[in-house]
Amino acid sequence: MEASLLSANINIHRMGLVESRNYTFDDIDDAIIYIGQAPFDASLLTHDQKTLRCSDFADRIQKLSMNKRLLYKTHPFSHEFGTEEREALESITGNIVNNCNFNAYQILSAQENVELIGISSGMLQEAKWFNKRAHTLFKPFVPLSDPQDVTINNYQQINFKTILAPIFWQQILSPNHPTPRLTALPSIAANQGRETLDQWWGYSKALLCKRSF
Repeated sequence: MEASLLSANINIHRMGLVESRNYTFDDIDDAIIYIGQAPFDASLLTHDQKTLRCSDFADRIQKLSMNKRLLYKTHPFSHEFGTEEREALESITGNIVNNCNFNAYQILSAQENVELIGISSGMLQEAKWFNKRAHTLFKPFVPLSDPQDVTINNYQQINFKTILAPIFWQQILSPNHPTPRLTALPSIAANQGRETLDQWWGYSKALLCKRSF
């Protein structure tokens, strides 16, 4: 539901830009978008400390992108590496690979038929909540547990307001003690977790991109 609400927010704003300002967005329909990462991203390291690159998955990239337009989403911290990686993808596919100028959540929220591909970007994990097909060439840096099949090898996702709730810690640390008088804070500001940790990534662009405020 949170993903649907964010998608509605982004798509209504996008529609307004098109109708009121004659703004033109790139055509991404029926494209497969390669999600680039920064070259120093730890999730690109194998167990023997080799740094993975798109060339390590050339055969699979070629197969998945066959008969599709391949676009490249540059990571904001990649700098010239993004250009090098896009050129490498052109060598792999034998086709021109244009940049995708949508931000992360514009891609995930897009009503167009798009697929995602990448080595280990967290964006690939988010895709399923936005009903987008994603191909992870390596593996996620932070593997997530299925809510129905929790294992100690994977991570559980816990909402920030749950982490702040006294009842959460009482159940973990002192379950035999009386229930806290205040089980949870009555309300948490939207994005309180992002503000506290200063971890916004592409979310801030989704909220601010070409908006009047």
